[in-house]
Amino acid sequence: MEGSEDGLVQLAVVHAGVHFALHLSMRVRYVHPFCLRSHRWLTSRAGTKFTLPTITKAMGFNNTNAQLMTVPPYVCGAISAVVFARLSDRFYWRLPFIAIPLAFIAIGYSIIISFNICIGNIGGVIGSYMYLDSEKPKYYTGFGLSLAFGATGFIVSFLLEASYKWGNNKKARMSEEEIREKYTDEDLRAMGDKSPLFKYVL
Repeated sequence: MEGSEDGLVQLAVVHAGVHFALHLSMRVRYVHPFCLRSHRWLTSRAGTKFTLPTITKAMGFNNTNAQLMTVPPYVCGAISAVVFARLSDRFYWRLPFIAIPLAFIAIGYSIIISFNICIGNIGGVIGSYMYLDSEKPKYYTGFGLSLAFGATGFIVSFLLEASYKWGNNKKARMSEEEIREKYTDEDLRAMGDKSPLFKYVL
């Protein structure tokens, strides 16, 4: 009986200690921003690390080359981790060596997003100069280009639909059991939209 009672007492002490530690940590004002910063940094790192082979493969590289294309970012990441850690220890200051890499992440993704938006907005630049003052009020160039762009978009929409259906039908030739036998889960994830299990929603 004494052994069981001692065990219960120890369990109660541990429970009270854990409860007190959690309560105390939640009251410390530094804990929340530290956790938030760690969450943002780890999310960006993990997302890039696990999907980089898929991204490079989607750019047209085969399996081997897609893996090789991920080496330079990983090498740069490893070198920067060591360099920033040593500089941080040397200057005994953490903030610049945490904030600067996070700034690089924000700037890099901002450039990518801006580039994608820019490509789409080129149409706005073209549209601003289609209607020439010298052609008013008939504006042959403006109306002609508008007709051409509209017709082209109409045709491309059906071509995309046909390509999606063709891709889905091609993938449907294999059952899910056959796919699971031929590929591992890691292979399927690395294939991205080329995975036989990936289907376009029409």
